Amino acid sequence: MTRLKKAGSYALAFAVSMAATLIGMPALDAQGYGSLISMARLEGKCVQLVMNGEDMSKGCHDMVSNSTHRDSRAGFMFTAKDVAVATFSGVEIDASIDVDKIIVTSLRNKEAPLVTIAAKGTCTYSDLRSGVADIFCSATTNQGAFSGAFVTDGQPPRRDKF
Repeated sequence: MTRLKKAGSYALAFAVSMAATLIGMPALDAQGYGSLISMARLEGKCVQLVMNGEDMSKGCHDMVSNSTHRDSRAGFMFTAKDVAVATFSGVEIDASIDVDKIIVTSLRNKEAPLVTIAAKGTCTYSDLRSGVADIFCSATTNQGAFSGAFVTDGQPPRRDKF
C-alpha cells in the first residue's frame, strides 16, 4: 500500500468516526454525555478488537479516536472496517476511563440509530502525548464482551477542539 493511499484510509476512518459521533451528539447530550470539548486521532497499530464477543481484529483500523467532554466523560472509538464503530465511554479519572456504556455506530446501515449498551469495564492508557502509548479497553455487557487494544506510533495526537 502506498503511503498516500494508507494516509487516505486513516483520514477516511477518522472522518467516519467523527461523522458518526457528531451526527449523534444531540442524542448523546440527551443521554447525559455532555458537550464535546475535543477529538483526537491517534495512529499506530490496532492489536485487538472484539465487538459483541466477535473477534473483529482483522478489520480493525490502525487509528483510534479519543473524545473528551465537559462533564468529565471521555471515550475511545475503535473502527471495524466497513462494519461498525465501537466507543468505550465513561468517566475519565487520571489515565483511565471507568466505562459504563458502549456506543455502537453501524457503518453498514447509515440510517441505523446509535445503539447504547450498558457496560462495566475500563480503558487504561499511558501518556498519549509523549512517545509510544498503549491503550487497552475492556467491558462486559448483556450483549457480549467488548475489548480493544492499540499501540500508538509515537506521534502526537491530531486534536480538534470544539
